[in-house]
Amino acid sequence: MSENTPNEVGLAIRVARVYPPCMAEERYKLELDQFTTFADPSLRGRSAKSMDIECGADGKWLNVFDPKIKIRNELSTEEKSVKYFFKGDGVKLLPEDSPSPDGKVHIYKRLVVELTMDFNLRSFPFDRHLLKLNFGTYLPWHQVQFVPYPDRPTKIDNDNECSGWTVCPNALPEDSFMYILEYEDLPAKRGGKKYAQCIFFVPIQRELAWYMNNIFVPMLLIMAMSAIAFLVPFQDVADRMSITLTLFLTIVASKLIVVTELPKTNHLSLLDKYFMSAYALMSFSVVSTFLLNVFCNSDEVKTICLSVDWIAAGALYTLWFLMHVCVFFQTLLWQSWEEMLSMETRHCNTPLRAY
Repeated sequence: MSENTPNEVGLAIRVARVYPPCMAEERYKLELDQFTTFADPSLRGRSAKSMDIECGADGKWLNVFDPKIKIRNELSTEEKSVKYFFKGDGVKLLPEDSPSPDGKVHIYKRLVVELTMDFNLRSFPFDRHLLKLNFGTYLPWHQVQFVPYPDRPTKIDNDNECSGWTVCPNALPEDSFMYILEYEDLPAKRGGKKYAQCIFFVPIQRELAWYMNNIFVPMLLIMAMSAIAFLVPFQDVADRMSITLTLFLTIVASKLIVVTELPKTNHLSLLDKYFMSAYALMSFSVVSTFLLNVFCNSDEVKTICLSVDWIAAGALYTLWFLMHVCVFFQTLLWQSWEEMLSMETRHCNTPLRAY
């Protein structure tokens, strides 16, 4: 490989399986096929026998140029299968009996990769995520650059089953799963060197059945039952408070069911705001009961207090009902895939080269 001519490394990915991500530990796992190809000028026109290719125990060719590809956000990688081969006239050629007409080496790997990323949970549980694989190389830009893999599309299998999640291979346009960063968008490392990067996205969306059945529907019924407290005369403080406080503790217990599954963040999720609205509604019942008993000290004022009690309760429960209308028409709460993709790529000053 010439020092002044970078070796173009073709890259394509096929995602075979998506494992349920662990939000609390900010990690996820994928099983994928990685296809790479590159030209090694020293191999052009030579047969494998004449090159005397050495093959290691793991199936790797030991004396062939290595582009040193890595996944920058990986935690661990298991190689389940590795195959090196040439191609001639579109046919796979075995190393033992094949000449290399153009010096191009093709590598297939089946990998199980565990990765890390920061999950945006502001819209939880109505959340979508673009799982990201950030491919890079240990060799600088002037030696290695990424290009599309010839005749091999990047794709996500349609039959992915991921417990609690829906993998959405059709959520993004076909040319938006993988991006090759332009030279101007690459961060400079020590000594001013830049290293090629390629980003691959896997769109997933949380399934809501569990949250509907165990959170939203029970909470709707609990808050509906709390309206019974307003049927109790506000002068009967003990009776009204016993209803309100019992239901308040039930809401707190519901919140504890999901809190263990989420990482500790400095921002509120949509579900946090939902529970805080329920807390506020229950607290209003307590505060209104206290204030009405303080200021209702005559028969004239009692009539006004009763009206205020009913009007305030009606207004708050109407808002609570409208909130659930939005929940059950959940399309109003999803963040669009286009917006998410724009946020993921906003650091680039020029359009990314997609394939």
